[in-house]
Amino acid sequence: MVNGPASLLNPAAPGAVGASAAAPEAAAAPAPAPKAAAAPKAAAAPRAAAAPTPAVTSGRISVRDLEIYPLDHLVTWRGEPLALTRLERNLLTQLATAPVGVWTYQRLFESVWGCAFLGDTSSLHSAVKRLRRKLHAVDDALRVHTVRGIGYRLSVD
Repeated sequence: MVNGPASLLNPAAPGAVGASAAAPEAAAAPAPAPKAAAAPKAAAAPRAAAAPTPAVTSGRISVRDLEIYPLDHLVTWRGEPLALTRLERNLLTQLATAPVGVWTYQRLFESVWGCAFLGDTSSLHSAVKRLRRKLHAVDDALRVHTVRGIGYRLSVD
């Protein structure tokens, strides 16, 4: 069980604000995801030309000439390996994973860092900046675009 600010908001967590004897039953029922709040932001996001569609085969993610082998911790562009850190590789893997489109800051924090998004995006922006620099050194066709106020998306021109 994780203790911290998030556990205070979970009524099923021991010591949580408002915890009661009925908490175990409440914890068994899944909470509905708040999708309605994200819909207007996603609809307001600028759309580029058709996003690349990744092909996933036997643990490999392919987006045109970009190939990601998550199980082997390897990323290649046109057959040449890219020198990426674990964090950069995980970030690129998420951006290339279906559905390819805009990945919100929250989804990236949860999937890459394994923690909740608490509003500070500086570590994410730094990781994206380093990833962009490495992708640009290989080919201008690989781009990570910012969707202002929402997140990032990958494009392969």
